[in-house]
Amino acid sequence: MSPRTQIKGEKMKKFLIEKLREGSYTYEELKKEAEKVFPRVASDTVRKSLERNLSELEDYGLVVKEVEKGEKRYYWYIYPNLYANEDREEKLRHSRKLIPFIKMMFDIELNEEDKRIFDSTPAELEKLYEAAAKTHLRVHLRSEGEEVRNLLAKYKELMDKIESKREELKRRIEDKLKDRFGESETDKAKLFFYHSGLDEIYDIIYCARAPGSKWMHSGKDFRISSGTLWLNSLLIAEEQPDPEDRSKCIPLRGGSLSELREFIEEQIMDKSNTDLVEEIIKDEESLSECKKELRKEIYIIIDGVDNGVPLKGRCSLCPKIIRETASKQGEQTKMQLKS
Repeated sequence: MSPRTQIKGEKMKKFLIEKLREGSYTYEELKKEAEKVFPRVASDTVRKSLERNLSELEDYGLVVKEVEKGEKRYYWYIYPNLYANEDREEKLRHSRKLIPFIKMMFDIELNEEDKRIFDSTPAELEKLYEAAAKTHLRVHLRSEGEEVRNLLAKYKELMDKIESKREELKRRIEDKLKDRFGESETDKAKLFFYHSGLDEIYDIIYCARAPGSKWMHSGKDFRISSGTLWLNSLLIAEEQPDPEDRSKCIPLRGGSLSELREFIEEQIMDKSNTDLVEEIIKDEESLSECKKELRKEIYIIIDGVDNGVPLKGRCSLCPKIIRETASKQGEQTKMQLKS
């Protein structure tokens, strides 16, 4: 089949917009990506379409071209726009708030200022700040060339794999729990097992197998008292919990607290469970190696913020002025396109 001689409609423009919204790219990187997206189109046709559409997007003000280290690099208009002098300090303050969360992702020691920022962040907002830090980080790392982008993809893949296996293990134990004792309607349940108990069982299996760990589980970690079952000082099951706590539990039809304790002991020693945890530990070792490689780039980003360069990209916590600036730019662009 002979190569096509053209790229129909707005496909190249759509491709460029989607790519540049992810982060900045050099011309060669864009060309390489475009050739993957349009494999049946002649290379010269891809090049011409790429150059024509980049030029049009630049004319519209949607794409900005800069020269970095002697090579052309293209940005979606929002990124350079964020560095306008009037709101630079506000963006810097925002960026500095996120640095402690970026450091913690990569096991980088916090300095006193980082600790102050972290300690002053309300606990209920920590997850939001973590998500915001990840958003900015992705933009930075995706703009650093193919090698770093591949590392980032590997990092995300490993994180997802580890989380998936953790959830699989907890789900597996929960299913066995329901099979053994029978799931019940809340008002008819004889026992209530707290969901947090699944995390505790996972932690026990993990800690016993973590590299260098000398911790060993023993029967002394359990305590049955007044209709309650405790594991490592955590309440994991009750015969009659307070009504407001029942939504946190798995209601069980039968069994006793001592039988439940025996079941948990079995799960801690179950080979299929321990094998899965050992897989997780191996994945974490791979993740640690990946982190080491990415950490080099993270130090560059941190150093940039320390020297007055705000984080790239936008997140849900970015100062309003950024969104307002982007909105104005967007309206101007719409007017240009209409005219």
